[in-house]
Amino acid sequence: MKPRKIPSPPGLFGGLRFRFMTEAMLNRVLTEAEAQKDGGEFKLGDGRRLTLYAGHAGVSLTITRIEGLKLVDDGTVVARNDKGDRFFVALPDLFAVAAEGSTTAAASRKAGFLG
Repeated sequence: MKPRKIPSPPGLFGGLRFRFMTEAMLNRVLTEAEAQKDGGEFKLGDGRRLTLYAGHAGVSLTITRIEGLKLVDDGTVVARNDKGDRFFVALPDLFAVAAEGSTTAAASRKAGFLG
């Protein structure tokens, strides 16, 4: 008995497969996160942070607590975290961004107590 060939499933969104993030996608994320442009850098408001997910040649990288982001003309994304560290990533290597909301309400609650 010969093994059956099972066709590959279509990609997400009716066969389209997004392999990398575009500048338009990144701008949409920054708009949703209410980032304000200041001197060429997009800065997030109080308590808001981004997490960048990048990958290249099978290796993944997660960059957390991003509060500033700049897109350079050559396609380099410069990300700055809340400690002032800077990360340089090629835009095509980004595949996802998570936007975290304000932490002011969560920080004011004591552990173990409701309300």
